[in-house]
Amino acid sequence: MKQSAVLNLTAAASQTNLFGPEFVRMSSEPTVFLSVPSSFMNKRGKVEESQRKVGVVLLNGQKLELCCDVKAICKDVLDMVVAHIGLVEHNLFSLAYLKDDEFYFVEPDAKLSKVAPDGWKDDPKKKKIDVNFNLFLRIKFFQDDVNLIQ
Repeated sequence: MKQSAVLNLTAAASQTNLFGPEFVRMSSEPTVFLSVPSSFMNKRGKVEESQRKVGVVLLNGQKLELCCDVKAICKDVLDMVVAHIGLVEHNLFSLAYLKDDEFYFVEPDAKLSKVAPDGWKDDPKKKKIDVNFNLFLRIKFFQDDVNLIQ
């Protein structure tokens, strides 16, 4: 009788996602959509034509999708992510891209188009398929003393 109660509890927990690591639970949550404020306007004054999507995966597995200008720099995206999650010690973190199963940190002043995959910057009306561009929030610097972190 105890075994059936445990099975019922396990089945209920898997349906409600109460158990498991946070990064596993959050990866199945819906994507959060954000828009990076654009300071760039093209000659016709239309911002939409120069907007592209950038995916950001947080440490807890949550996915964000940001719309930003193709001329935006990596710091713009990082600032938006930091503001969204309310990160205090933002200088300890950075965005990274995945290449050959290894993470590489992006320079804050680098243009997104320089680290994006080929075709991401191209006009969406002219390209045949969408080019996915994902960045990952990662810890760049570790503190020796946990008490220094706010």
